[in-house]
Amino acid sequence: MGFASARAEVIGLLVAFAASAWADVPADRIFDSSFGAALSIEGSVGYPTALANAAVELHFGAAVNAARTDVNGHYVVAVDLADLSPDAIMELLARGTGAQSRIVWASPLGPADRLLSLAGPGNRSTAAMDPFVNLNPRTTVAAAAIRAANGGVPVDTAAAFYRAARSRQPLTDTFVIGLALIARGDLALPVVRRIRSRRLRH
Repeated sequence: MGFASARAEVIGLLVAFAASAWADVPADRIFDSSFGAALSIEGSVGYPTALANAAVELHFGAAVNAARTDVNGHYVVAVDLADLSPDAIMELLARGTGAQSRIVWASPLGPADRLLSLAGPGNRSTAAMDPFVNLNPRTTVAAAAIRAANGGVPVDTAAAFYRAARSRQPLTDTFVIGLALIARGDLALPVVRRIRSRRLRH
């Protein structure tokens, strides 16, 4: 795949996150974060500044747990261990609200058993254990690249996750820099113009 086509593909996926990754999935069950016997994921959202009051969703299997970021962009989202399959693939999505509703960050956390093995005391997973709990340009590009390698849809098995995670490494850093510049306002996304097809008259 040439650089230009790969660039267009990943940029297209990044732009599509706000629409496709956030679409309502009928099979999803929405939970409020709770603090029983649970895996607690704690991190931050935003670049170059914190994304306050963002809606954070943790997708795992066919379920979704929700939380909000505070004024510093910090969030805590928990999953009851009774509801969590070790094989579930976990992905974080965070979307701004109000004037910032166009801002979407993502992070591919991977298989649940991986997070459980990295979690510290009390089953707490923080940036000290896994930097990908902090959503930023790098995690978002990784999420987009993994979906691209999986036909544009979320992965649902550990094998597919690890295969996809390793498939786009050569271009990842380039896209991270590009997305960071876009987030800072130093670079604008290209304007995509749709060309209407016209039927030829015979």
